[in-house]
Amino acid sequence: MTAFSLYYVYIGIGVFVASIIQILSWMMACERQVYIMRQEFFYQVLRLEIAWFDKHQSGELTTRLNDDLERVREGIGDKFSMVIQYGSTFLAGFIVGFIKGWQLTLVIMSMTPLLTLSSAFLGKIVSTSSAREQKKYAVAGGIAEEVLSSIRTVTMFNGQDREIKRYKSALNEGLQVALRKYVYVAFAFGFTFLVLYGSYALAFWYGAELVLANKMSPGDVFSVFFAVMIGSFSLGNAMPQLTSVATAKGSASSIFNIINTVPKIDPYSKEGIQPRDFSANIEFHNVNFSYPTRKTVEVLKKFSLLIREGQTVALCGPSGSGKSTIVNLILRFYDPVKGHVTLGDYDLKTLNVSWLRSKIGIVSQEPVLFSGSIAKNIEYGHENVTFSDIVAAAKMANAHDFITKLPQGYDTLVGERGAQLSGGQKQRIAIARALVRDPRILLLDEATSALDAESEAVVQEALDKAQEGRTTVVIAHRLSTIKTADEKVPLPSGFQILKQSKREWKEIVIGSLASVVTGVIMPTYAIFYSEIFNTFSLSGAALKESAFFWSMMFLVLAGTAALGHIFRTIGYAFAGENLTMRLRYQSFTNIIRQDIAWFDDDRHSSGKLASRLATDIPLVKTAAGVRIGTVISAVVTLVASITIAFIFGWKLALALIVVVPILLVAGALQMKTLKGNQKRDAELMSNASEVASEAIENIKTVQSLTLEERFYERYVSNLFKPFMENKKNARVYALAYAFSQAVMFFTYAAAFRLGAYLVARNEMEAVDVYRVFFAMAFSAVSVGQWTSYLPDYAKAKLSAGLVFHLIKLVPNIDSSSKGGIRPEVKGKIDFVDVKFRYPSRRNVQVLQGINLTINPGQTVALVGASGCGKSTLIALLERFYDPECGQILLDGFDIKTINLKYLRSQMALVSQEPVLFNCTIKENIIYGIEDKVSNSDVETAARIANIHDFIIKLPQGYDTVVGERGTQLSGGQKQRIAIARALIRHPKILLLDEATSALDTESEKAVQEALDQARQGRTCLVIAHRLSTVQNADCIAVIDNGKIVEKGTHQELVNRKGIYYKLIKKQYK
Repeated sequence: MTAFSLYYVYIGIGVFVASIIQILSWMMACERQVYIMRQEFFYQVLRLEIAWFDKHQSGELTTRLNDDLERVREGIGDKFSMVIQYGSTFLAGFIVGFIKGWQLTLVIMSMTPLLTLSSAFLGKIVSTSSAREQKKYAVAGGIAEEVLSSIRTVTMFNGQDREIKRYKSALNEGLQVALRKYVYVAFAFGFTFLVLYGSYALAFWYGAELVLANKMSPGDVFSVFFAVMIGSFSLGNAMPQLTSVATAKGSASSIFNIINTVPKIDPYSKEGIQPRDFSANIEFHNVNFSYPTRKTVEVLKKFSLLIREGQTVALCGPSGSGKSTIVNLILRFYDPVKGHVTLGDYDLKTLNVSWLRSKIGIVSQEPVLFSGSIAKNIEYGHENVTFSDIVAAAKMANAHDFITKLPQGYDTLVGERGAQLSGGQKQRIAIARALVRDPRILLLDEATSALDAESEAVVQEALDKAQEGRTTVVIAHRLSTIKTADEKVPLPSGFQILKQSKREWKEIVIGSLASVVTGVIMPTYAIFYSEIFNTFSLSGAALKESAFFWSMMFLVLAGTAALGHIFRTIGYAFAGENLTMRLRYQSFTNIIRQDIAWFDDDRHSSGKLASRLATDIPLVKTAAGVRIGTVISAVVTLVASITIAFIFGWKLALALIVVVPILLVAGALQMKTLKGNQKRDAELMSNASEVASEAIENIKTVQSLTLEERFYERYVSNLFKPFMENKKNARVYALAYAFSQAVMFFTYAAAFRLGAYLVARNEMEAVDVYRVFFAMAFSAVSVGQWTSYLPDYAKAKLSAGLVFHLIKLVPNIDSSSKGGIRPEVKGKIDFVDVKFRYPSRRNVQVLQGINLTINPGQTVALVGASGCGKSTLIALLERFYDPECGQILLDGFDIKTINLKYLRSQMALVSQEPVLFNCTIKENIIYGIEDKVSNSDVETAARIANIHDFIIKLPQGYDTVVGERGTQLSGGQKQRIAIARALIRHPKILLLDEATSALDTESEKAVQEALDQARQGRTCLVIAHRLSTVQNADCIAVIDNGKIVEKGTHQELVNRKGIYYKLIKKQYK
């Protein structure tokens, strides 16, 4: 026995070394593979053509990058190595069985085809179901991303309830797929264990027959039985790991589908001509074009145009006539359906895409800024620029003065999508970004639409200067801005389209009871197995009778194990999936009720929050899903095994039980270490997710500025630290896993040595030594299962902390609150000594004691330079923020005392940059209205906004989906739908923030008349840079540096010849 004990010690040492190599190698390889896959996926996404993005939501891609790759990571590391390990044990067990007794092994193997079919079925079902499940959850992720990035619009229109329903509906579709998957998994598990334990019954009975026939000795039967048992158990242990591998396969297929997509217009391609000298003539030759998502609607038809080098050509025409489409074709975001576009002597298709875009500077109607400093955003215009180049470009764009007045100057962070700056400030930085690259071709798509009169005059002068010697294409609705153009091209009307688990107590009870049942299976098996020794010590009829009895007992055990695993899997899978859905729902619900100041914080960017929903919450499932059932079973096995061991041999059990607390302490230390590492990993990974989300959301800007490589480098840079942290985690886990595996063999060594000693002293029977040995062996296996769960539990615990923090957050301004008064609103507004600073920029005083009264039915216009505080007053009136001093009164009531949802329902805002959602035109118009709205009401609002005629010409009419952020519509069309959305609410207070800035002259006139009509009987607050649109206002307030410096009617202010008079003179100069 001493020799056998030493063999176990040597095996234990070998297992320790092999386990370290196994886990470390596979986890290191896994981390490298996922690290590379993340890079490849993001690299490929940035490369795809815009037509591809028209059909896929940015939030869906972010979910793929986070959630799907996390599932891949779970399935190709240590779990895959365990599948190989258990598979090798299975093969080795049967090889030993064949050597020791091929007949008995062959009979047992008769069950193998059933096991193979079960495993194949499980793998196929899990793989395909996981792919469908991830696709459904990706849709939910897309909705979350869209809502969080447009949170101001959602908030101002009380759209929270609608978005919660939309998000929950998408989650529910994913839940149904997941639940169906786990029903199949449960029955596959149950069938596997039925066959496994059933094969032991067959082996027991047939082994006795072979002994009776003198074809095998009892010792050989023991060897075969034990070898095959270990092999079969290994196959059972491999089933949960196979589930993870199959899930990873399903998720990976979605990832590789995108990675392997070859774009038709490839910005990464080195192919294509890059001429040193070229003529900047641009010519359209009989171009026909339809957007890929609306192939039935021709935007351009047999369109021809020559723009000569150095010439400035202005494109005029109503919204949707194809002006922005021409810009998209020049940038090669799309290729013509028929005809071609040339640059000099070259067809654009023959030119290198990246080279082409590097020669073009673009300033669009809705400027996109990236999170980072002002200097960094201007620098994005060109790779190799000095700080003096940045300053020079800012001066040309009339941005330098306002930048230098900021406390951090050019180092001021602009916030997500430039949220910390006014519309005019963002536009000027975008102009500076275009000018800093000194382009040969300049594309100006309503480049000055967001500027006040004073800034516009200076910037227009700068742009006129910048156009010298450059081929310039200008899109403008105000003909005054294109009067110096060499040629004006009118375009006809066309189309451009567009404690949380209480609710699962029943499932948890079922799963827990089933876990107890499966937990006692192995200790019971240990007792049954030890009876083999008694049975084979008999002979003749006694042997046959005993063998038959215990074979039947094994069959009972097989049926019990099958039912236990079915109910355990279904119970905990249903509990885990329902909990995951509810946590996502509750987190999302609580996130969108937070105040706007909370979203201004960089830590709460839409990318980071979407990552929390997509990645952290599924990790919580680990602590309440199928894996927890395995842990409960392991604990029951441990307790039952130790109990059995003490019953049959307390001395031996007492000596061996010392190993259990050692393993538990090692596991606790491992979990503590991993938890700390996981927290750092989560924080670091959220930074990478934010970069990815920002780039994917603004892909047109990224590609037009040829920033693909720079964003890719930023993403890779943010990935490196979590990659290194994960490698460190792998080392800790490898040591802990190796220790838990080796201890089992050291336990066997001690059991054999001490057991032999006790038998020699007649203190134990040999059969009891085997009972204790098998019981303790199974207890060691259960502890091994528990410790293998620790890394997942550490992740789950950390993620749960982050998730519950989101759920428990209480906003300072709570849009879901039922409290507050609901007075009948007449429309009198008083700003009383209002002072304000944005929470994210405490050192900048935006408003410095504003006093303003707006009487019911009165129209008051706010004018002044960009950044003076006009839009801030509207934000305060909407209660996005509260003033730090002073009061805002509505009909004499402090707006803080009025129910917030009710307050916002009395107002309607049409903002400078309208946000539409990825749903139909009708759904966008009635957005946020809880009462039923008739189709005639929708059409009436659309007619007033001068958009009805355009809508009914679309193939799907009002049911046309507008695309993510309204990408399938032109700027003017979006603006008019936003106006219809405001008017259909019949608000008592109308807020117009540059409401007609994106409209062509013809549409502007019609909509302005509609707005004039809509203002009758309503209190109206208007912000406008075009002073001609506010001349009829009852009162005009001129704001400068956060103070009202002039107030009166148009004529009164002109007669005063102050700041307003100077603005008028500049605008009409």
